[in-house]
Amino acid sequence: MVDGDPKFDGAKAYKDAKALNMMTVLEAHRRLHAQTGIVFNSMYPGCIAQTQLFREKRDWCARPG
Repeated sequence: MVDGDPKFDGAKAYKDAKALNMMTVLEAHRRLHAQTGIVFNSMYPGCIAQTQLFREKRDWCARPG
């Protein structure tokens, strides 16, 4: 894991990956926008409740009834 925790947590891995993706995009924009005019964006897709990705945390990531 990014923080060195040996215990795997799928939800944390997903959140870490999304946060790092947003940080990468922000840095790309900072470095390249002025030279290229390209606008860099990222979006957080939200909770993917219909997959097994969050099976350990199903209670807080469930489709409203």
